[in-house]
Amino acid sequence: GEDGNNGPGAKGGGYRDASGSKLGKSKRGKEARKGKESAGAKRNAPDAGRSKPSPRLGSEAKDSTRPKSKEETRPNGKKPNLLEKMRNRLQGSQFRWLNEKLYTCSGREAFEMMQKDDKMFDNYHLGFQTQTEHWPVRPVDVAIKFIQNRARQQHKKQGGEPLRVADFGCGDAEVSLHFSKSSSSAAVVECHSFDLVSKNPRVVACNMAKVPLESGCCDIAIFCLALMGNDYPLFLREAERCLKANGTLWIAEVRSRYSKVKGGDTRNSDFVKRICSDLNFKLLKHDNSNKMFVTYVFEKHGQGKGKANEAGKSSSPQDLVASWPKLSSCVYKKR
Repeated sequence: GEDGNNGPGAKGGGYRDASGSKLGKSKRGKEARKGKESAGAKRNAPDAGRSKPSPRLGSEAKDSTRPKSKEETRPNGKKPNLLEKMRNRLQGSQFRWLNEKLYTCSGREAFEMMQKDDKMFDNYHLGFQTQTEHWPVRPVDVAIKFIQNRARQQHKKQGGEPLRVADFGCGDAEVSLHFSKSSSSAAVVECHSFDLVSKNPRVVACNMAKVPLESGCCDIAIFCLALMGNDYPLFLREAERCLKANGTLWIAEVRSRYSKVKGGDTRNSDFVKRICSDLNFKLLKHDNSNKMFVTYVFEKHGQGKGKANEAGKSSSPQDLVASWPKLSSCVYKKR
C-alpha cells in the first residue's frame, strides 16, 4: 500500500492511530466502538440532515409567514395603532347595538331616537357600509337599474312625463343622487327620498309610516333593506297609499330575515302572502339568485287607499301589525 495507508496490509503491518503509533488489539476494538457510537449519535440528532437558520432569520422569518389579521393592516399598508383598534371595535359594537334597536322598536320610536342624536344615524350607516362593502352585488345598484329600465319605458309611452319614485329608508339618498347627476336622467326620474335623519337637501326626515306625499302620486315605491322596525307593515301600507293604481312596489331584503319555507322559495312566505292579501298587491317578479338578499316586484291593484280589502279584516295599525309575520332581525358579523 501507499505510505498513508494504515490498514492491515500496509507496510509494517498492524493498525496505527492518527499519530502513526501502532494500536494493540484491545485498543483497536475500543476505537472502533467509539467510532460507531459517534456516527449513530450524528444520525439520530434532531437537526441531522437539516441546515440551521442563520441568526438573522430566527423568529423574524417565522413571523413573516404567519397570516396577518384584518386589524394588522390598513389600505396604506401600515398597521393600525392601539387607539385605532379600540375605535374600530367601539364603532362595531355601537353599530350592532343600533342595528338591534332599530329592528325591535317602532318607526316612531326610531325617528325620535335619531332626532335626539343624529350621530347615531352616522354611526349606523358607517357600520352598515363596512358590513356590505364586500357583497358581490349591492341592492341599491339593482334598484337603480330597475328604475332606469322603467323610466325608459314610461318616457316612450307617456311622452316625457317623469317617473315618480318614493325611496323609503334611503340612507344618503344614493338613488336620488344617481338620477340627479345628469340632466337627461333628471328629466325622466323624480325621486322623493325619506329617512329618519336628513343629512343632505335630497332627504326628508320622517317616520316611514307617515311620509309627506299625496295619495296616489308615485309610480314606484322602494324599500332597499329598509323594512326595519316591529311595525314594518305600516311602512308598506304607507307606500301603498302613495302609489298610483298599477304602481310598483320594489323590495330588497336580506335572505336570513325570512322564516324558512318549503324549498327555500320565499314567494310562499307569509310575508309575501300578507302583502298581496292585506294591501291588494300582486307579485310580478321574484329574484332569489343572490346569496345575500332577495328582491320582489309587486303591482298595486285597484284604488288602494290603504284599507284591508278582505271582509272581516281591520285596517287599524295595531291589528295590521299583529296579524303580520315577524321578520327576523338582520344580524351582522363582528369585524
